Amino acid sequence: TYYWGDDSGLDVDMSGATLINFRLAHGRVRSARFDNSRFSGQAVFDKTTFTADVGFTKVIFDGQANFYGTIFQGACDFTAATFAGIAGLAGARFTTAVFNRATFAETALFGQANFGSVAEFSRVKFRHADQPADFTGATFSRAEFKRTWFAGPAAFDGASFINGPGVADFWRATFAKHAGFYHTRFSYGQFDCTTFAGSINFALAEIDTASFIGARINETMADRSKFPTGIVSRSAADGWRELIG
Repeated sequence: TYYWGDDSGLDVDMSGATLINFRLAHGRVRSARFDNSRFSGQAVFDKTTFTADVGFTKVIFDGQANFYGTIFQGACDFTAATFAGIAGLAGARFTTAVFNRATFAETALFGQANFGSVAEFSRVKFRHADQPADFTGATFSRAEFKRTWFAGPAAFDGASFINGPGVADFWRATFAKHAGFYHTRFSYGQFDCTTFAGSINFALAEIDTASFIGARINETMADRSKFPTGIVSRSAADGWRELIG
């Protein structure tokens, strides 16, 4: 499949299909269902507009998945999706976006993405130890990263969690490498019981309210880190330092 034209009445249902080098770019689609489908090779949805709900639950992307500049006017559901290759969603625009329990095996690119309502990334696994989960400059209203695993660097530099309720919930998330929140803006940052195994950078972050109850950082990384204003670390057990403030 190569190019799908501008047809606001188009509904797509390819649930359970195997799709090879699938391309749906620069189109306009009403609703779409790809639940339990498998994309072999590259999957391209760049700059397509979905005007109704879209389902990608339990989908498998064997190769690169491109959603650069894609617009989701309805809810999009990527629950338990597997991205085996690079996931390119930079500049995408979402209303309600659900990625709970999804797996990203390579780079995940969400830079400059806009999440207009709820963004759910709970229990997601960003599995590559050297490739980033990149949310640089992204805009959120309410974001949930509860129990999310960041095996590689996590970049939220310049991101904004200020629209609507402005909640950033990282409860029990684990950052195995560097966590970047440079110049990030929060209305409310929830980092209770979060684990920072690598360094963290909250330099120039603007935070109205934050909670770090039970959060901890690897003691070898504490001196290399920039904590939010008012947050300090103190010795804890087994090579960790507790964040308090």
